[in-house]
Amino acid sequence: MLPDIAPPLLPAAAKRIPNYTMPGLDTALEPHLKFVFQRRLEDALESMDPCQPFPDEPLPDEIPRPGYTSIGVQAGPVRQLSAELKVRETATNARDRTKRFHAHQRAVAAQRKAELEKEPPRGSFDPSIIEDRDYELDEVIGPNSRFRFRLISSFGGFPCPIIANDSSLVVLLCGYATNCKWQKRVAAPATQACQNVIPRVIRSPEEISMDSAPTLHGGVGTTFNEEDTEKSPGTVLNSLIFHDLMSSLEMRRLVGYGNRLLQTFFPSAFDALEKQKEWFTEKNPDAIYPSTSSVFSAATFELGGPHRRTIAKGIPHRFLPGASVLSYASPPGASIIIPTGVIHYSFVRVRTDETRYSLLQWAGSGITRYLRNGYNTDFEFAQASEEKHAAREERRQSDHAAALDAFPVEADLDDCAMSLPFFGIQPTATNN
Repeated sequence: MLPDIAPPLLPAAAKRIPNYTMPGLDTALEPHLKFVFQRRLEDALESMDPCQPFPDEPLPDEIPRPGYTSIGVQAGPVRQLSAELKVRETATNARDRTKRFHAHQRAVAAQRKAELEKEPPRGSFDPSIIEDRDYELDEVIGPNSRFRFRLISSFGGFPCPIIANDSSLVVLLCGYATNCKWQKRVAAPATQACQNVIPRVIRSPEEISMDSAPTLHGGVGTTFNEEDTEKSPGTVLNSLIFHDLMSSLEMRRLVGYGNRLLQTFFPSAFDALEKQKEWFTEKNPDAIYPSTSSVFSAATFELGGPHRRTIAKGIPHRFLPGASVLSYASPPGASIIIPTGVIHYSFVRVRTDETRYSLLQWAGSGITRYLRNGYNTDFEFAQASEEKHAAREERRQSDHAAALDAFPVEADLDDCAMSLPFFGIQPTATNN
């Protein structure tokens, strides 16, 4: 429990976090909360009566007797007066520094607000602007990037979904687990498993022509209503490789990490996806989710990168494979919920000599629409009456509002974003 002086408006993410059930997560928010508490403390001190003792200054009943220092060694009047003046001078300087700090923060906030009003940050990439070349990280994300993504550092290196102020996009920031046990037991084995299957994967003509890294994808599909009709030998073989990889011990740990993370930080979204899976598989027992222990209906392995992709096969069509900031529609069914934050994640490399791999788990919107249609596909529901279409639209809006409430909104984080690094993903060890 934070003291009374703690901020009355903590970010929504902090409000919604339940008791931690995953080792290591109990310290994830520590740096952020410490900063917020410290800043509110400085605000309170700034408003104090200047005649009152400053916290660093001895209180009246603690001031040493005249002629003595605090450890009882006798001192002359000049030394005693000099020490008291030094304490008060330190307190005054601290107050001045606090005032300058807050003035600077207010100026930065005003400047950022003006910039956002002029040109709101883009929510997603248009595939047509992706050039056929590799991007360095600072070209895509940061204050001087071409595409002006606004990146707020994730808490303690963990992913932090944020809904844009227009309530239309979910931005997911991928953190990186630095725990040595994570590296040894999860990241390194998962990386090795990805490297082992690359020679077996049959690349598509698009990947061959563009010299792109191979991908594997599976699950219910991009949407339930748009089944993959291509049944070439390469597609069948890649599907088998995908399921073998997903069922391996290394990937089960990875899948479990992403699901536990979502369940711990955003239980409302996790429960919604879990119910979707239960309802959908009850009506469609032949449907194959990527993992029996995952609530996500689809998954994609990117086995190297960065690279350009013009055909969105197995991934949402607005998803840019070359960035660690993913933008799509609203949760839980019509969006990517969270990347697993893994294996030296992101396809925009931090260093020029590294290779990156990733497992992205996501939820296709087709299942949501299927359930909202009363267990009917879009084609089947098109024959429904106008009243049923109106009822479905009303339910869609209600579901949208409920989904927004499951995630922190960008405005909730504005109050603390100024203190956080603009770019929060740190360079990591490379995979060659």
